Amino acid sequence: MNSKLKTLWIAAAATLVALPSLRAEDVQGMFVGGAVTVANDSLKKVTGKTYGVNLNIGLDRTIADTNIGFRPAFGVTWLPGKVVADGSKTSLTNLQISTDLIVPTGIDRLHLVTGISLNLWRYLASPATGTGENPWGLDGSKAPNKLKFGFRGGLDVKITEKWTAEVLLQMVEFGSPTADVNWKNINPTWIQAGVKYHF
Repeated sequence: MNSKLKTLWIAAAATLVALPSLRAEDVQGMFVGGAVTVANDSLKKVTGKTYGVNLNIGLDRTIADTNIGFRPAFGVTWLPGKVVADGSKTSLTNLQISTDLIVPTGIDRLHLVTGISLNLWRYLASPATGTGENPWGLDGSKAPNKLKFGFRGGLDVKITEKWTAEVLLQMVEFGSPTADVNWKNINPTWIQAGVKYHF
C-alpha cells in the first residue's frame, strides 16, 4: 500500500475514533449511505460520462450542549469512464474522509449540511484506438496527485428516525498539471443525491 493511501486510511480511522471534544452521551450511532453523482462539465471532460456512484459510512454525533450535528465519515466515489470518439477511456475513483456540520434550519426535519474533506484521486485509463495515446496522456492505473482538500454543502432531510435523504454539492481539488498528467482546466465539482440509514 503506498504512503498516500496509508495516510488517508489513518486519517479516516482517526476521524471516526478520536473525537474527544464530544461527550459520550451525545453519541447517536453510525450510518451507511449511498448516492448517485452528477459530474459538472469540467469533470466530464476527463471521464466522458456524467453519472457515478458514492458509498459512505460514518458516525452520528451532536456537539455538546448544542443541537448541531457532527458527522465524520469515509466515502468512495466512482466516476466510470465512457469510451470516447478516439476509442480511449478514463475512469476516476475518489477516496474521501469528510467532516460535516448538520445545522437546523428552523424548518422541521430540514437541515443545512456544510463541511470539508480530504481526498485522494486515482485514475484508470486505456489508450486511444490506433494512436496508442490517451488524450490526457494517461495509461494504466495511478494516483497522480497528493491528498487534496474539498468543500461540501447541501441539505439533509429526515425521512424517518432511521432514514435521511441528502443532496450535496462537492467541490474538490484535482491538482496542478504534472509531467505525466495534463489536467487542463479541470475543476472537479459534482452533485450527489442519496440516502443514509442510521443505526
